[in-house]
Amino acid sequence: MGVGPTALRWRMTLLTLYHLAVSHFSEKARWALDHKNLEYRSRLLTPGLHVLTTRRVAGSRTVPVLVDHDTDTVLSESTDILHYLDRIRPDPPLFPLDADLASEVVEVEDLIDTGWGPNASAYAYCHLTQSPRDLRRRWSAGLGLTQRGLLWVTMPIINSAMRRLRRLSLASAPEFLADAMSSFDELEGRLGANGGEYLVGDRFTAADLTAGALLGPFVGAPGSPWAEVDPEQTPPELLTMKANVTARPLGQWALRLWQSHRR
Repeated sequence: MGVGPTALRWRMTLLTLYHLAVSHFSEKARWALDHKNLEYRSRLLTPGLHVLTTRRVAGSRTVPVLVDHDTDTVLSESTDILHYLDRIRPDPPLFPLDADLASEVVEVEDLIDTGWGPNASAYAYCHLTQSPRDLRRRWSAGLGLTQRGLLWVTMPIINSAMRRLRRLSLASAPEFLADAMSSFDELEGRLGANGGEYLVGDRFTAADLTAGALLGPFVGAPGSPWAEVDPEQTPPELLTMKANVTARPLGQWALRLWQSHRR
């Protein structure tokens, strides 16, 4: 009995990515895999219920999770995924061979991951969780019929849990925004000091990829999962944030980065 093309493709595809369509950290992993031109199996999970899978596969609550079936390697942090992909496919590199430049890339990537990323996301969800129905509609993008049904049933519970566990409220929103924009200002300063084309050195690195992925939702990058978000279903505070971020040099740079480096 012959091997069909689907079976053959699975044998050749040794990587599986568990991710969420609307997660900017998931986009970081997707971008890295595509940048490396690596074929992978996509497992798009249901927001909120994704923890049932990530706990089983990786013992974690978060996405993305990358599994390399060839080496039985499981990675549950986006930065670890980037380092791993650099090891299994060094070209094109995401981390420079020069030790000083590599150290700077790690430093800038960490600033984005721990400063801008979680604080900008928390600010957005402070407002998005005020309307569970609109949030469910946003989260439904790309999901199958069964997943949409599960999300419809569980959304009130998920929404309440998010607000409680992540301290999301209209009162806490300004603090998250201030912390996010502080990181944004520092990144913009680094970009300008480095000549305005890349954050570190003279070529595309993990720092640029991370910035592009985590800024994507807030500039509505064309071709991104957030490009078609309906302004009428978006809280006015987030529209204001998008306008402010997009008008800044770093926001304009992020849009150019998507155009030139995100195939």
